[in-house]
Amino acid sequence: MKGRLRAFLLGALAIVAVPAAAHPSYGIVVDAQDRVTFSDLVTVWRIEPNRRLRILRPGGDWHIHELAIGAGGTVYGEQATYDPADQSYRAGLWKIAPDGGFAWLLRPTTRPPKGLSLWRDREGATYSSHWTNTTDRTLLLFRRSREGRVTMLQGEPRAAAQARQVLLSNIGGTTVAPDGAVWLTNGPQLWRATPGGPARRFAWRDPGAGRAPSLRGIALERAGRIVAADMERRRVLRILPDGRTSVIHRSAPGWLPTGIALSSTGILVLEAGIHAGPEEGAVRVLRLRDGRAPETLARVPAKR
Repeated sequence: MKGRLRAFLLGALAIVAVPAAAHPSYGIVVDAQDRVTFSDLVTVWRIEPNRRLRILRPGGDWHIHELAIGAGGTVYGEQATYDPADQSYRAGLWKIAPDGGFAWLLRPTTRPPKGLSLWRDREGATYSSHWTNTTDRTLLLFRRSREGRVTMLQGEPRAAAQARQVLLSNIGGTTVAPDGAVWLTNGPQLWRATPGGPARRFAWRDPGAGRAPSLRGIALERAGRIVAADMERRRVLRILPDGRTSVIHRSAPGWLPTGIALSSTGILVLEAGIHAGPEEGAVRVLRLRDGRAPETLARVPAKR
């Protein structure tokens, strides 16, 4: 058991330690004014409706994997920083108000509260997902109530009880449905957790063959349809409530789809340059609309 827990912790830490192209950002959100905000893993960018690209949060010695958006347009983010002086990792949560004001929700700490994340259901509980180890990638899923009570929704009880949360980003994509249910991805798996209830796997049918999918960013369309980025097979999927699935986009050579957001004008896809390819470290945002070729809204070149 101790070996598995050590592997779990080391796996979580490795997410920060490896090169950016190996674990790209999947943070992209859209507000009611159709302003798009995304992370290139270090810097947070804003695409205004007039297509102007500007920096919303300057880069630093951190990684920002996930973003969330509030009803009033407030952007929420998590970040993780490695400190070589004491070989520790510090994770924090922040928000940026519509007027640009920045504030910490949780200042960077080496011991973030278990179950804390950006993602809240309608009762104010947060959801965090991790692995017991990086070999079988068994899911550990926690809910933390507004009062701080932590409940394990999925995983081995002893491992969950002893594991210490290191990062505040989830292992895959997360989104909250209008009914308050929280949807999460874990490799080829989709999970749905209801407020105050259990977490259950959602069965979907892969329309292709080959390597197992690796789902990252997800978003929910009307009528319960799911749009998900399959990073492993470089495609964007639409999954219906009955599990039927279709491919609605295939990324061009050199790019991986990582994040998904919905705007009034189409589906937005955050893509990252493939590790060791000519676009390594670059990110771009595409817009998908039925019957049209994908349109590039923004591109951030690799930092050399």
